[in-house]
Amino acid sequence: VENGDVNWIVPDKFLAFAGPSPTSTDADGFPAFTPEDYVPIFRDAGIGLVVRLNKK
Repeated sequence: VENGDVNWIVPDKFLAFAGPSPTSTDADGFPAFTPEDYVPIFRDAGIGLVVRLNKK
């Protein structure tokens, strides 16, 4: 993913992210964002609502 795990789809309007992860590293040992990691990112971006889209 271009910017780690977070990308603006519509600038300052619609943010997409691929997480969260239950642990701070993925199965290959790479860093991953936990739910707690997203809080400051969302707060700084002024995000007040998160909608989860499931794979199923």
